[in-house]
Amino acid sequence: MIKRKIWNIKNNKQNINDLARKLNISPIVANILAERGYTDYHKAKNFLEADISKLSDPLYMLGVKEACEQIRESILNKDKIMIYGDYDVDGITSTALLVEFLTSLQVSVDYYIPNRLEEGYGLNYEALAKMKENGVDLIITVDCGITAVEEVSKAMELGLKFIITDHHQIGNSIPPCTIVNPVLDDEGVPWSNLSGVGVAFKLIHGLSRILPELKEQEISKYLDLVALGTIADIVALKDENRILVREGMEQIKLGLRPGIKALCEVAKIDFQKVSSGQVGFGIAPRLNACGRLDDASLGVKLLLSSDEKEALLIAEDLNIKNQERQDIEAQIMKEAIEMAESLDKEKTAVLVLGSENWHSGVIGIVASRLVEKYYLPTILLSFKDGIAKGSGRSISNFHLHQALMQCQELLTQFGGHSQAAGLSLKVENIPKFIFKINEYAFSNLAPEDFKQKLKIDSAINLSEVNLDVYKQLQQLEPYGHSNPRPVFAIRGIKPVKITKLGSDGRHIKVQFNLNNEPWESLGFNMSDYEDIINDSYLLDLAFTLDRNEWRGKTSLQLLLKDIKSFEELDNPYKKLALLEDSNTSYSPNFKIIDSRNCSDKINYVKNLILAQEKLIIKTNTQQNAFNLVAKLKNELPDFKDKIEYYPEVLKSDISEHIEDNLEKDNLNVLITTNHLVHNLNYLVKYAFIIYDLPFSKAELQQIYSFLAKDELSVQMHLLYTKNDSKENDLFLREKAPDRKTLGKFYLLLKKIAQNSNNSLITYQDIIKWGKIYEIESLSEKSMIIWLDILEELELIRNKVEVNDKCIELKENPPKVNLENSLSFRQGVKERLEFDEMLKIAFLNYDKVIEYLSS
Repeated sequence: MIKRKIWNIKNNKQNINDLARKLNISPIVANILAERGYTDYHKAKNFLEADISKLSDPLYMLGVKEACEQIRESILNKDKIMIYGDYDVDGITSTALLVEFLTSLQVSVDYYIPNRLEEGYGLNYEALAKMKENGVDLIITVDCGITAVEEVSKAMELGLKFIITDHHQIGNSIPPCTIVNPVLDDEGVPWSNLSGVGVAFKLIHGLSRILPELKEQEISKYLDLVALGTIADIVALKDENRILVREGMEQIKLGLRPGIKALCEVAKIDFQKVSSGQVGFGIAPRLNACGRLDDASLGVKLLLSSDEKEALLIAEDLNIKNQERQDIEAQIMKEAIEMAESLDKEKTAVLVLGSENWHSGVIGIVASRLVEKYYLPTILLSFKDGIAKGSGRSISNFHLHQALMQCQELLTQFGGHSQAAGLSLKVENIPKFIFKINEYAFSNLAPEDFKQKLKIDSAINLSEVNLDVYKQLQQLEPYGHSNPRPVFAIRGIKPVKITKLGSDGRHIKVQFNLNNEPWESLGFNMSDYEDIINDSYLLDLAFTLDRNEWRGKTSLQLLLKDIKSFEELDNPYKKLALLEDSNTSYSPNFKIIDSRNCSDKINYVKNLILAQEKLIIKTNTQQNAFNLVAKLKNELPDFKDKIEYYPEVLKSDISEHIEDNLEKDNLNVLITTNHLVHNLNYLVKYAFIIYDLPFSKAELQQIYSFLAKDELSVQMHLLYTKNDSKENDLFLREKAPDRKTLGKFYLLLKKIAQNSNNSLITYQDIIKWGKIYEIESLSEKSMIIWLDILEELELIRNKVEVNDKCIELKENPPKVNLENSLSFRQGVKERLEFDEMLKIAFLNYDKVIEYLSS
């Protein structure tokens, strides 16, 4: 089942043409830059270039200078240094970076990563005390330590010295030692979003400035570790992070670090073409697996290895652990879904699920996947010895940490932030906790908050997109948090072919044409959208752009993010004001009655007439108007004299008759094909019914604009239905056949002439042979129009012979361009207008109002 997403399309109102011109880029790319805050030319230029020389002086960062001086002193004193890391990828890469750097200086250095399951996150006093026993002098933490006030204080009493490098939020106090943490720095500094490994890099960058034996450029070889840890930790890829990751990605592509190269190999990633997405979803999980299931020190060993064979063996081991982790996740996911499906959905705002069989190292990942599936805040718990340890993930409008604060009397421990948190509580308190956190969620979330939001950079015209624009978009890379891959939308496309892909048909390919150009779009794991595609005349697509190379040909394709019917609102919860952004003063008494789903239009009108309503009914054709007049007079004999046809061209006697009856209030129903009938002064007494689907948006808007004026107090009934579109399409095909149909018609005329051995062909002959050859849309009416087109193209001549209308084919006619026929051009214009009308005709009511009042 598909959970409908709310589309949030950014609406940049700034003029981006000047930015596009100065940067020599497409307005599409300039618009994305502006939306992401880079409206100034110089800022945008710096963002695109991401030049390593633009890194700020590391010694300006709070604490770096003091930390560097302390490390230099320890080196001179030949102190033994311990790097105390964390078990995630950020911690592993931070540890490897400092160990490798200090080893290159012939410093006595070692590292320690706590065991996730036995010790948990952060500094452990027992481990610190043991380090002191083993002769360690200085502890440098990476990616941890900022909240370990008690542990650091007690360890310092043992004689240990500390440098804390971290990027996490501080508690009520900080450890009494040298600290490097961007959180403590001023707001707005370019290093404010650094990851743990980014902070560690700042430290070695600072050391390269104060140690004379080091050259600053030599530290660039560590940027592959910085890129890996930064991407994995999902920090904002802007400012200095963007520079560090872009340069680091280039380092990875050189393949100089055996450990990362081996991870690429086991993940089947070409290291020379690796993307930030592949680092985040292919390499990082394998490195993370050792910390989740076993010993994260194995990851450090891999990254420090200079032996390709050793590195490959470790990478293969990590690949096996990653598969184990995936298997454990899959089993937990299966069990969690079964539990979730058994819950009362009306009473569930937060999923809280648990089991004694669930591995505490992977429940956070499963919680994230459940949020994706159900779009509900989710907390998974692992039970052991009467204690439930849990990991939670949230949705955009639900601050998980604040919610846990409301339940803190039931918790033994908790921490985190708005979107992720950890907690523990007694198993016996779980029922109360479930009730309380759900109660809080229901009181703080609106129905809209339970719908996933899809952020879309802009709605674009694909005719403006080409490979050059795609190359310009690549300048925005690397993509990640705060700089996601641009998502675009296109409106009102008509699919021509849908194909299921994959052995199990889970993927789809949607093909469509735009400006006579074929396009392909791929939707991975989107086979559930097939019903939406088949049930919709037109579609809106949300997608990212991708390049497809096939048999030496390069083309663009769309990678689908979401599909919805063109009729659906982007945000059905957004209230639309009827008068919003309108230059016309509309009457508050004007009402639109939406009856487009009516299955019996005749009965609908009859009921209004029987209720003594006065009606003006607009039909599309004179024949439809005649039929409706006859039917109503026949079925409502008491109103026979109160129903009139109002012709499009009024003769004086008819006009006087109608005007007289209107003035005497003798008419209840006027049926017309003329939408300008609303100029009648008596309209204020009448409701206006759009009985047939209009042929153009302009026609519908003209009616609406007049009726909604503030001097009137009327109703407009939308009574047309989807069945009308078929009748309209047939009518327009008669007026403007396509080239293929017209070509078949002309060939028919030639066959008739050959069979009769006569250059003159009667209209009766054409009708007779047309039925035999079954030419689509050919009727007596359409025949006359088509013959007019052929005559305008000088392919035939119309004649009258003995009271018989005939045509004569010209001999050896030259090749002609259909566009030379005025009748043909007019017919094509009307068909295109109707295609545009169909795009709005059956939209959600609010969206029709939004269009009409704009």
